[in-house]
Amino acid sequence: MISPKIISDASKAIEKASFLVVDDDRFFRSLIKTTLMQLGGYRIKDASSAVEALEQLKENPFDVLLLDHEMPGVTGLELARLIRKGNEGVLDPQIPIIIITGNTEERTVKEAKLSGINEYLVKPISPAALEKRLAKVLKSRAVD
Repeated sequence: MISPKIISDASKAIEKASFLVVDDDRFFRSLIKTTLMQLGGYRIKDASSAVEALEQLKENPFDVLLLDHEMPGVTGLELARLIRKGNEGVLDPQIPIIIITGNTEERTVKEAKLSGINEYLVKPISPAALEKRLAKVLKSRAVD
């Protein structure tokens, strides 16, 4: 169970943070954005592909990247590796990345960590699970 102080601190950080939600499924992008808004987030942009996400990451500073694992073309893990290499011109190659997936295989979790993923969130997601992951990455980020 998360303590009320952590929730309070997380809520403040979420209110101040900016988010990029990347998923090829329009419904799921909408669901994540709605959940972020319920948690107090309002600086939210989205992208439907890795290419679109890279363009936005080159133009806008974000505090957290929420990334679907399975996307056509470039997968979420491939995108994370590209970002972490720092060769794509993104403003912040160290942006915290939360990968969202239905895959719980140990091999995939290990691959995610090796790809530079900060947090792993399994579908179906709940607001509490998302808030917990956001609290972790935003605390390490110290969003002001």
